[in-house]
Amino acid sequence: MIILLQESVPWVGFKWQGSVVFYSLIGLLLILTVVVIWKYLELNGARNATIEYVPKVARALKDMNWDEALNITTRYSDNAPLAKIVLAGLKERERLKDRQLSEPPIKHMNQAMEREIIKLQRHYRAGLGFVDAMGGTLPFIGALSGSPSTFAFGTFLAIPTIWLATYFRNKVLSLEGEMRLATSELVSYVEDQFSLGRLRQ
Repeated sequence: MIILLQESVPWVGFKWQGSVVFYSLIGLLLILTVVVIWKYLELNGARNATIEYVPKVARALKDMNWDEALNITTRYSDNAPLAKIVLAGLKERERLKDRQLSEPPIKHMNQAMEREIIKLQRHYRAGLGFVDAMGGTLPFIGALSGSPSTFAFGTFLAIPTIWLATYFRNKVLSLEGEMRLATSELVSYVEDQFSLGRLRQ
């Protein structure tokens, strides 16, 4: 690759190109570091808040205390993604609870929660595309100077970047699976309560 670049890239051979590529790699490394720290703190915070939220709201729902469930969910909705989704469903239930319904309002609740899931998917996937792109292009950026040292440096940076991209993508997929599961469980619970005539309590 280095030999091909030396033959085809017009600036290869100039003294300055090695420094430009090296400092470009350093700049990309700094950006990647910021993105990685941001995603780690974001996903870890979401996970911890969700772990704290779930048993509290589960107790409220088990006791059929909808107002308490709404209060708990509202309190955790800033940090726990599951709380954001459940809050969308509970708010829709609040909007519909005084209406005379011949069927469970679950369709409307489910639609509200699905819209929230889509928003959260976009939010938590933000930045992952950049990490993916850097993992695939850093060696080529390093090779632009025609110097084996910058090519090796770019390759060295690419390996943990690819690993981190896979790690964060798996974390996001796991989080999305939990969001879908929570939505399904809430839907089933509301349907059961409606069948028992308890939905409006």
